[in-house]
Parts: sequence; C-alpha cells; structure tokens
Amino acid sequence: MKKNIGFIAAVIILLFLAACGGGEKSNPGDTPVSISISPKTMLIEAGTPVTLKVTVQNTDFTVSSVNPASGNCVKSGGDGVACTPSASGRYDVAVTVTATADNTKTATAQITVMTLADFDHWFNGINNDGLIAGSFYDDSAGVERAFVKDGGVYAMIDNPDPAGDTWVFGINDSGDVLGSYDNGYFLNTGAGYHYLEDYEDSDGTYLTHYAGLNNSGSLVGYFEDSGGYARGFIKDGGGFTVIEHPSAVSACGSSMYCGTWFTGINNSGHAVGVYGSAAGVYRGFVYDGEFAEIEHPDFVNRVNVYVGGINDSGLLAGYFWGSDGYAVGFTVMADGGNFTRMEHPDAADNGKGTHVFGINNSGRIVGWFDDGGKAQGFSID
Repeated sequence: MKKNIGFIAAVIILLFLAACGGGEKSNPGDTPVSISISPKTMLIEAGTPVTLKVTVQNTDFTVSSVNPASGNCVKSGGDGVACTPSASGRYDVAVTVTATADNTKTATAQITVMTLADFDHWFNGINNDGLIAGSFYDDSAGVERAFVKDGGVYAMIDNPDPAGDTWVFGINDSGDVLGSYDNGYFLNTGAGYHYLEDYEDSDGTYLTHYAGLNNSGSLVGYFEDSGGYARGFIKDGGGFTVIEHPSAVSACGSSMYCGTWFTGINNSGHAVGVYGSAAGVYRGFVYDGEFAEIEHPDFVNRVNVYVGGINDSGLLAGYFWGSDGYAVGFTVMADGGNFTRMEHPDAADNGKGTHVFGINNSGRIVGWFDDGGKAQGFSID
C-alpha cells in the first residue's frame, strides 16, 4: 500500500511541474528564421520606380547591399524594398536583403535596367488593362526577346532555349499571351508554357502560325501547306476550323502572296485578317461567318492592306502601303466608316513608315515605326 502511495505522489508532482512549465524548455535559438524576395529577376526602363516584396519569418530585415549604388534601393514600409535606378544604359542592379535575427539568412534579386529606345523593338498586341505584348532585339545575346510591358516594367517571356528567338503576337485580358520561340508556338498562361500542336495537314517544314486570341481562349492564325499556300483557321476549344477567303489565290509567283492569314479576333468571335489577291497584293477583311472587304479610296488595286486587330466595338487597326513600301497606319470601323490615317511624327522617310498591329476597347493602338536607325514600338490613345 505504501508503494502505491509513493507512485501516485510522484505522478502528481510531475503533473504539477508540467502545468507550471517545468521540465525542458525550448531554446529561443531554435526559432526558425527565413527570408525571400520577389520577383527574383526584373527588367525595367531606366528611371522607373519599382518595389520588391520581402517575405520573412520570425524576423525583420535590412537592405544589406545594392550593387551598383546607382540602383537607389531602400527599405520601404514593412515588407518592401523601393528602387529607382536612375542611370541610363544597360546594366544590372543586385539587391540583397538580410534577416536581422540571423545574418546568415539572405535573399537577392536582380533588376536589369535598360532604355528600350536603344534597341530595335516592336509592340504587337494590347489588352484592355493596357498591358502590351512585344519584343526587342537583344544585341548582346544576338536574339529577339519577348515581353509584356506594364508601364516601365517588362515581364520577360523567355525561350526555354536561351540561344533562340522569342516573339509574342497577342495578349488577352487574363494576361495570356500567344507567341513563339524559333518555330515552336506557345500560349503562356502564367504557369509556364503550354505548347500548341500543329494542324495535322501542315507541311513538315512549316509549323502552324498563331496570331491572335480572345478572352475565351479562341485562337486565330494560319498554317502553310506543302506548296507554301497559307490557309487561315480559327481554333476554338480543341479543334481547327480552316477558313479560306474565296478570292484568295492559290498559285502565284511568290508564296508570300498566296492564301489567307487570320491576324486577330475579338471577344464576340469576329476575326480579321489578310488574303493574297489575284492582283498580287494583300487585301484586308473582317470575318463573322462571312467575309467583308475593308475598302477605302486609298485602297486602290495596287495598294496592300494589312488588318492586324479588332476591338469589341468593331473598330479595326492596321496599315496599308503601296509600291514604295511606305506604310501608313489606320483605324476604321468594320463597316468602312470613320477611317482615320495614322502616321507617327517621328517616322523616317525611309520607305518603312508606321505599322499598326493591335487595338483595345478604349481605342488605344500599338505598333511600331522606324526612326531612321531603329524600329520603335509605340502606343497611342
């Protein structure tokens, strides 16, 4: 009986100590500390202010180094690092943050600073939030690189093969972009590349070309058959619907003028494009189950017409050019009304002119012109 009483007493004492916090205590040094910074890489226009987000666990942080110092990065608020790189030219800024509770825990981001006007660059599409899809020629790497432009910040869409070229043609309101790397075509949904198969009858030496997409994911473009003849299509869901303009020629001296190309589609499913005519020039059209020609007094028989985009109000954007090759941009309603010529004031008189490719619902257009030395992307409200 005495043994049982002793055992019970020992149990009571242990329970009492546990309730009072007795026993082995946790070591404060064992508290986990972590730190990260995002985005880890960024491309911005010189002079553009940006803020990086720092995520920490059980600590605060300091901006421990900025290289070069002209990156002008300082702690901002509770979880931000504000940077305003001021120097022009092309250079990288490395930003390192350090956990105050454990200076062995650091995180680094790299900001690439550039002046886009120093490079050949093109704007090809715009969505209703004003995000612009385009590309520039990176002469340091010898490749064309694609991006989505949000103000002075460029979200890069990089080729899985860094030695290859990347292009983007269109962007919808979800931020999905349609483009290509070398000869492979993709839809980037923000979660990586989603590769798109070729049309089953396309020639093995040519892959299917996609040119535009809308908010429901309908795609338009063209593929080339074994004779080099372009065949337009709309891809809605899983299948291709091949659509060819009835006046498109299938046999001509240059395959560049043979066939039908779809270049854009709005959220009502109205598509625009170009076909090669018997006169040996490009002609623009709108397609909503039937083809409607884009006509204007300037669009005489020997004038080429390229329609690149259509918004939800039926306003089209494109450009036309004659035998001299000089392009003039335009907007026009699908019924041919409200035609407006558009020539960039800085376009050089060198036979290239102003090319318009995209338009959003507010009427903002994007394209490019040649300033006499380089291609320059532009947007106009």
